Amino acid sequence: MAVVIELLIPLAVVGLIGWGLWLWYRLRLARAEEAERMHEELNELRAYRRDTEARLQALETIATLGEGRIRVDYKDVEEPDDEARKRKD
Repeated sequence: MAVVIELLIPLAVVGLIGWGLWLWYRLRLARAEEAERMHEELNELRAYRRDTEARLQALETIATLGEGRIRVDYKDVEEPDDEARKRKD
């Protein structure tokens, strides 16, 4: 009986240490994957912000031109139908 206990205790200790190292490795792997996903999402958000800032800059440029510089060709604008106008009212 003593021989069995002398063999099982070291095996159990080695098994627990191995299991702990495996969990530690899986945790590090999960953290690395999460960091990579967050980095990609951050890059997408930065690209979206740059695009939005460019659009805002274009709108501000158009707004500063003044009414006399912007021409609207009313031939291309469709007249609203009387039926559609009645539905809105």
